[in-house]
Amino acid sequence: MFLKRKTFFRLLIILLTVIIISALYYLFLSHYSIKRTFETIYIKDYPEKGLQKIETNYFSIITPKGWKHVTGFGIDNVFGHLITRKFECIHYDFGFICSSNPVVESEEEIIAKSINWNSFGKCFDESHPRTLPTNFKIIEITELGKDSIFYDDLLLCRRCNRKALIDICDTIIEVCYSLNELTKTHKFHFKEIDGAYIKIIEPLNKNGYTGMYNFCNKSLYGRNLSERTSKELLKAIETIEWKDFLGLSKYSCE
Repeated sequence: MFLKRKTFFRLLIILLTVIIISALYYLFLSHYSIKRTFETIYIKDYPEKGLQKIETNYFSIITPKGWKHVTGFGIDNVFGHLITRKFECIHYDFGFICSSNPVVESEEEIIAKSINWNSFGKCFDESHPRTLPTNFKIIEITELGKDSIFYDDLLLCRRCNRKALIDICDTIIEVCYSLNELTKTHKFHFKEIDGAYIKIIEPLNKNGYTGMYNFCNKSLYGRNLSERTSKELLKAIETIEWKDFLGLSKYSCE
């Protein structure tokens, strides 16, 4: 009986200890976590009628009036949502982890992944192989038969449905790759937004992803948005101003 009571008190002490530690950890996060640092600084009317400016510690964006900003929680990244007047959700993710999520891969990205970059030395950013170099030029794309067998310079056999002739660092190479269905149903273009090299994504029909992706640490997109919201989002993306935060450069992958 004494041993059972002793065991009970030990378990009780362990349980209370866990509860106290959990409570202290929660208080620490609520005061010092990234969640707090990325809360909305303010939302204010913009001089142009019907618009507002959402300001956070990492970025600002001009949206239609009535859009809301909801902050998520991250450890080494930050994510959140922009909620439209019709409650459509636009997700954003800024940080090191989001670099593994290209939202939808463009054909250029798929080609870049198929290249052996080690043979090109310093003509691109070696620390960020996903970044497309400025001298990356597609000369020609050839459609192959389904699951064609293609032999590259190293005589490695691969199955693919396309091959591309590429000019990189004044060197012409041929690359074999496969184009997935998601890429086929979207269109892309690349542009500079406040100094950052951004991929803009649009669906070819109403279903798909609309938004932007940066090869290093930025993504913002919505899925299956209405035509009106898609247009509003693409316009809003062009107004984004980046801020330096958590060691993430506003301009590049530095």
